[in-house]
Amino acid sequence: MRPVRPNKPKKLDPVLRARGAMRPVKPSPKLGQHNPSKLAAPDEIAGPRAEAEAAIAEAKKAHDRLVQAIDLLPEGIVFLDADGRYILWNKTYAEIYNRTSDLFQPGARLQDTIRIGVARGDYPDAAGREDEWIAERLEKLFHPSGRHEQKLSDGRTILIEERLTDDGGVIGLRIDITDLKQREESFRLLFDGNPVPMIVCARDDGRVLGVNEAAAKHYGYNRAAFEQLGIRNLQAYESEAPWGDEQSGDEQAARTWK
Repeated sequence: MRPVRPNKPKKLDPVLRARGAMRPVKPSPKLGQHNPSKLAAPDEIAGPRAEAEAAIAEAKKAHDRLVQAIDLLPEGIVFLDADGRYILWNKTYAEIYNRTSDLFQPGARLQDTIRIGVARGDYPDAAGREDEWIAERLEKLFHPSGRHEQKLSDGRTILIEERLTDDGGVIGLRIDITDLKQREESFRLLFDGNPVPMIVCARDDGRVLGVNEAAAKHYGYNRAAFEQLGIRNLQAYESEAPWGDEQSGDEQAARTWK
């Protein structure tokens, strides 16, 4: 009888061994099953959600405070983005431009409301030169260089000042100076119609800034010629100006010479 040899383990194919053919396969979780150890606790979800809701509520509260604050200002305020689109404006601004305020909404372009306002006749200075006036207005809007005045069809005069923000947006200020312009016009009528020769000159160097009709007749110069003169060319005085230091807080002084 032949001796019985013990069975030798079968050699695995190297390829199968490399692929892990003999490794036990873990059963895949069925669809809809979850690993309880990986689920977030309710407290872990509720905490960040509460913080986010609190941050949103605080941001809304800050926005409401800002809107209320600018609404209390007597001047018109408008905030535009870099494309000239409305972000925020106050009640005074809407009241100043009441004939086009129906067009105001976040995202609308100011230049579109200007064009519609011109078409509606809101800006008397644009009559007969609409495209040119609009181009000049947009140049002042996106490249502000100082204050300028704007007349409205209802007779009001608005002082406009606009500044660029760091991101290219625009903050605009509107002040109704109608009363000031009317007083200025009344003063000018009294000045021009006064039968007494009157001259307005600068305090610092005596430059002639303005004369009335009576002064032009008295001295024999037209108004353009007067602008090239100083008060010493018209009135002789020894050393100091006649007004001395009595108006040191003013930039200009007005005097009457006969």
